[in-house]
Formats: sequence, C-alpha cells, structure tokens
Amino acid sequence: MFRKTLLALAILASLVVALPGVAQGGDSLGGSAPVIAVFPFEDGSASALVDVEMGLGRMLAGKLSLEGYNVVPPDALVNWAEQRGLNPRDEGVLRRAAADLGATHVAKGTLEWIRASSVKLSLGPLAIEGAHVRAKVSLEVLSLTEGKVLGKLEGEGESQGKAGLSIDLSFFVSLPGDVCAGGFRSNKGTYLSGEPVILGYLDPNPWMDPNSFYVVIEPLGGGPPSWTSALESSAPGDECVTWTWDQMFGMTPASPGLYRAYLYDNTSTLISTLTFEILPTPAPWAVEIRVGTPEFRETAWYAALSEALDELVEGIRGLISLSEAEGA
Repeated sequence: MFRKTLLALAILASLVVALPGVAQGGDSLGGSAPVIAVFPFEDGSASALVDVEMGLGRMLAGKLSLEGYNVVPPDALVNWAEQRGLNPRDEGVLRRAAADLGATHVAKGTLEWIRASSVKLSLGPLAIEGAHVRAKVSLEVLSLTEGKVLGKLEGEGESQGKAGLSIDLSFFVSLPGDVCAGGFRSNKGTYLSGEPVILGYLDPNPWMDPNSFYVVIEPLGGGPPSWTSALESSAPGDECVTWTWDQMFGMTPASPGLYRAYLYDNTSTLISTLTFEILPTPAPWAVEIRVGTPEFRETAWYAALSEALDELVEGIRGLISLSEAEGA
C-alpha cells in the first residue's frame, strides 16, 4: 500500500501544474461529472511540519485525480486569487475561485493533530531517529451547485519509520528514549540546535476529568520568551499525550542553554516539570520536515497522513454518490 502511495505522489508531481480536471473560464469539464476544488488545508495541529496547508491539499488533489475525479488543485485556487489581488486565505475568495474554475464541489480539510508517540534509534552509516506517528484529518464537503454542506468526514492513519532527521555521529550526544514510558518525559536530555524536542506524558488516570494537558517551555530561571503547546487529551486505551517543539519561539529560534518544560492540566494546575539543554553546536544535518518534498515522502509522517487522506477519499466518493442519487 505504501509503495502504491509513493507511486501516486510521483504521478502527482506532474499533475500539480495542470491537472486534467481543471476547468477554465467557468466551464466545467466532463459535462455533469463532478469537479472537486481542493482548498489548502487548515493546520490545527501546532506541529513542526512546514507547508502543511498546501502540501496536504496537493496530496488530496492527487489522490482524487487518480480516482478519476476532475480536480481543481489548491495551487490553481491560490493563483486565481493572487492574480486578482485577493487574499488567498479568505474562504469566500477561494469559493469564488472554485466556482470560476468550474468546480461543482469543494473539499475543505483540516489537520486536527499529528503525534509522534515514540522515538527510537536505528544504527547504520548514520544514526536515524525513527517515530511511531499517528495523524487525524477532517474534511467538509460542500456542493456549490446545491449551495449546501454534503457532510463532514474524518480520517486517521499511523505508521512507524524514519522521522526525517539523520544525525552525524560525531555530534550525537544522547540516545532518544520513549516519551510514553511513564510520567512526564522528554525523548532526550540534551539537544543540538534546531533538533525537535519531543515531550510526552503517560496519564495514570485517563478516565478521570481533567484529562487534557498542555506544556509551556521557557529558559531555566523563567522569563520570556516562552512556548505554549496545543491542548492534548488522553483517553482509556490512548493514555499517552505527546508534543513536538521545533525550538522556535514564534519566528525566533531558541538560544543555546538550559530550558524547563512545565506540564499543566486544562485547569492550569501544574503537574510536573523537566529540564533539558540545547547545545550551541549548529546542526547542519537537520532535514526540514516539509510536506510534499521527496524527503518527506520517506518519513512516517507522510505514511500516516497518506493513510488518513485515503479514508477521506472513500468518504468523498460516498457523499457525492449519495448526493447524485438524491438529485436523480
């Protein structure tokens, strides 16, 4: 399945510029066949992934095109808006673009969350950090011709594999550990500059309220700047919650030094703290986790997201088929 998906994305690279299903000048291709406009995704994950919005939109557009649908990819919608001096992040503008490009339906997706629940080391010519990744995406499907929402879909995926970071052994400072082994943990005690910091908390009482948690990271001793994570929830059978910090305070990278992470529940009660260090050595080995690149396609992040998007494609087919049957 994963190899088939890789082949599909290779084909997508040639389709992004001009997918055969893109209508021009407001004339829908294929007669009454549905034409689906795929919006750039919204990123609700607070992850360290780059280009989530356009990257996931392109992935979904490619999957739909391979299923035989006429597709208006997110690039075409954004280009339409920019050529007219309009805001490509405005939903109303994107709907106008979709209609003008001949779309009959709109697919508007969100990356709800993506979690790396464990990290391990594989030895070889280089040290490779791996991850067990889970992801959840949601999608709203609208009919432009009927002017209504056809339904809302959700998809989940998981995979284990490369995290996308290869480390020069001469700089390697500590073995990564399992952040879900119990209590509040970081995957390492010492990090190189730019290296993702993964934190996890194994909730001992996931059936009790509160069971939602967040993390604040700031330099040891307190004071600005600080980073606050998204709120994550545990549940029976899914007791571990995780966060990934990309060593950025907004647009400012973290300076070398000691840092403390604070774990709070959703009532802002402090549960636990931990300390870690960022070394001043630069990290020339770091490969940016950018959605849509060839490197990204080899990671566990990609495989988990691809599986989740496959579920959405199945749901889209069902919603459109039901809508056509009701209108017949």
